[in-house]
Amino acid sequence: MPRKNFTLTEMLTVIAIISILAALTFPTLNYARQRARRTSCVNNQGQVMKIIQTAMDKKDGMFYSGNKFSAPTEDVANDEGWTSYLAKKNLLTTLDAFRCPGLQYQTNSKELTEESLQEAYGVVYTSANKGRLNFKGSRLSISDDTEIAPNALMIGACTVKDKKMEGNALLVKNGGFTNKFAEAHLGDVNVFFRDCSVQTLSKNVLDSGVYYYPSQDKNDDEDEYGKAVKITVSDNNWQKN
Repeated sequence: MPRKNFTLTEMLTVIAIISILAALTFPTLNYARQRARRTSCVNNQGQVMKIIQTAMDKKDGMFYSGNKFSAPTEDVANDEGWTSYLAKKNLLTTLDAFRCPGLQYQTNSKELTEESLQEAYGVVYTSANKGRLNFKGSRLSISDDTEIAPNALMIGACTVKDKKMEGNALLVKNGGFTNKFAEAHLGDVNVFFRDCSVQTLSKNVLDSGVYYYPSQDKNDDEDEYGKAVKITVSDNNWQKN
């Protein structure tokens, strides 16, 4: 007669095999999910930089990126934050593409409010010249007038305020980091550049001395508008996941 029931030993053996297979499969699935989020983030950043470029083309090379955020229903103010400026110019209608898929956000991406517009990719910003960075012409250079290639000039990145990995819209101003590069993608960070390219970089590569960000620290001296500062990365401005 054929047996109708499993013995306890056989059942425990099956459970053990399933557990082993699950232990082998879950890390692979998790890695695949993280790679998918990284790819989605790269696509987001490429789209965001093209929108920024469109806004700059309409304003003769000026990038509006201050530190004040407000709802789209309000007038454009001096020192307007980059996301609220784009929203007021109808270039931003939802924050879905403006947020890193690997980070946490507390507000609804569909609702454009003063609070939600501050939760986006981190970008360079300034409090000088009414919150505008001047990208007109090819005047982006370091102190010895060496021109910086557009694919080495950072505009923004995945950034967070603190160890909670909550995304934040501000990044650097005149040499000081207001928040941190986020190790959001398998130990790396996605960074978008002036030429609309996106690079996935490790901490060491970003700190290698070949990447810069634009800086403006004067209100009236136009010669200061085109300066670039070398990016340096330390534990103070890099957040591990």
